[in-house]
Amino acid sequence: MRAVIPLHIAVSAATLLAGCTATGPGPSSESEILVLAVRPSSASIDGGAFVQLTASIPGDEALVTTPLDIGWSSADPTIARVGADGLVEGRRAGEVRINANWKNAHGSALVKVARSQKPAPDDAPCLKRLPVPVKSIVSDTECR
Repeated sequence: MRAVIPLHIAVSAATLLAGCTATGPGPSSESEILVLAVRPSSASIDGGAFVQLTASIPGDEALVTTPLDIGWSSADPTIARVGADGLVEGRRAGEVRINANWKNAHGSALVKVARSQKPAPDDAPCLKRLPVPVKSIVSDTECR
């Protein structure tokens, strides 16, 4: 009698084997392409708010490795920008894909920015910065 292996088990086993080499997790050759698991895989934030993304090589939970030299990028930095540590800041309303790269491994997350960052009032920050009394201001254009 022939044994039937469910598809999800076969895919999981293939993914696990692809992420492991004799020297540990990671690509065994430059031509091998791996998947990075980016968490959370999607997020919704407001402009001015932040969400922390992480990326790891998927596999057995005991063997999950988080590479230190992950490259992060935003498909549209005007919607959301991402720092070298995976911290994403919402800027204006829209959806953007945040990409993670490590060697030949790639992954991404979708970030939705619900509303744009509120601009600061024109005069309040300016008045706080001025070393002179407010009465000496002729016009608000001197602040800018």
